Amino acid sequence: MQSSHIMVIMIVLIVMIASVLISLLFERMRDIPADARPGVASASRDQLEVVNEDWSARATGGRHSLRASGRIGRVELTLRAVKPPVVHGEGGISRKGPGPEEYSRYVSLTRLEATGTLHDGKTVKTLSGAAWFDHEWGPGVLPAGAAGWDWFALQLTDGSELMLYRVRAVDGSATPYSSGTFVPRDGAPARVSWRDVRLEAAR
Repeated sequence: MQSSHIMVIMIVLIVMIASVLISLLFERMRDIPADARPGVASASRDQLEVVNEDWSARATGGRHSLRASGRIGRVELTLRAVKPPVVHGEGGISRKGPGPEEYSRYVSLTRLEATGTLHDGKTVKTLSGAAWFDHEWGPGVLPAGAAGWDWFALQLTDGSELMLYRVRAVDGSATPYSSGTFVPRDGAPARVSWRDVRLEAAR
């Protein structure tokens, strides 16, 4: 048998063996929980359930469960919304400029009760506090002449919240599409016009 034929047979055998091993690996992976698979990321289409190695975010029963690991240890948090979602902008559209692509859709949970633990390998610390959840999607293109934008999310001690964003022109001034939302402790959110805002740099 010629050496070229032997080489072809060897290559075919290697490909077949690799195919079998890959199939066995995928069969094995199906039996392992997603968050236990190193180097694997996944997401559900039907609900909030996202996994990226040992980081995860899930929503069940009106609560968000977060897990993450890093140099300081492993943190586990449970978030419970104190207020209903807030939709920013007019009709759910947050404008950045007049163009057809210069907008985004933007919704927030402005106050969440946060509880959890931090494991540093030696001790377990109890955590508690308040959190803010944002989700913004869409084209989000800034208009011509805009140099960037500044964004603020404030949880005030009286139980209210304030979101402001300034679309910044090249000269540092705010464009007419700068805006915000005020969320009272009780009651409906209200849009904030930038003409009612005074923003000064402290330094």
